[in-house]
Amino acid sequence: MTLSLLAYYLFSSCAVFVYGIGLKQSLMKSSTIHYFGTAAIKTFLTILFSLPIVWGLSMFFAKRGFAELYPLLLILVTLLITKVIDSVSYLMKSSVSAGILLPCSIMLLAVNESVTLLEAYTIALGVFLSIFLLLPLLYATRKRLTSSMPPRDFKYYAVAFFSAAFIFFAFFAYHFSWFNQEFFK
Repeated sequence: MTLSLLAYYLFSSCAVFVYGIGLKQSLMKSSTIHYFGTAAIKTFLTILFSLPIVWGLSMFFAKRGFAELYPLLLILVTLLITKVIDSVSYLMKSSVSAGILLPCSIMLLAVNESVTLLEAYTIALGVFLSIFLLLPLLYATRKRLTSSMPPRDFKYYAVAFFSAAFIFFAFFAYHFSWFNQEFFK
């Protein structure tokens, strides 16, 4: 069950393409590989430490009829954990700051679509991997674009965004193609 849920959020329901979570960050952060590793570690640690707190608070407030407060608490908890991780990384002389937008989006999706804490961690891991496994692919696309010299009228981010859209179509064309036998039933 857990592996199928992980595979679903990693491939079939890839958060970058289906939900748009992390698409801007993926395009922006694909410029350097150094930033890739540091941001991935900090995002992973933020999710790892914040998710049980957010999960517990959301269950607590849902039982008392205040479920609409948990997104605010999610942001506050994530901000607190991010600042702690940034402080520790500052002491270790790391210059990359972990933002809160990506971890908040991942945890919001994980808490909303899970029933147990294990499912929330599985969904968060699948979404996290789908975002950070896409970065090297976008990095290669970015390197290829810089070496191919596109016309000056093309804006780089527009070309990179359309490249990501073509990757999306390549991954999900099977669902819409006539090769899918479910289409004929």
